[in-house]
Amino acid sequence: MKKANEFNKIQNFDDVIIKLHHKGLSIIDSIKFLKNHYGLTLKEAKEIVDKSPVWTDIVEHSNKLIDNFLDKCEKNNN
Repeated sequence: MKKANEFNKIQNFDDVIIKLHHKGLSIIDSIKFLKNHYGLTLKEAKEIVDKSPVWTDIVEHSNKLIDNFLDKCEKNNN
C-alpha cells in the first residue's frame, strides 16, 4: 500500500494529476486536491489541471460547466 504522502515527493504537477486520475479522482477533485495540498489558488489549480493531457478531451467539453461550479464555490466561501 502506498503512503498517503506520496504526492509530497512529486515536483511535476502532470505526474500528480496522472496519479490522481489513475486513483479515480474526477477533474474537480483533482483541482481541489492541488488547491488544498499545494496551497494554490483555485484559479491556479484549475489552470494546471486544464492543461494536463489526461483531461484534454473532458476540458474541451466541460469548461463552461466547471467555471460555473467554481464561481459558485468561490461565492460560497466568501
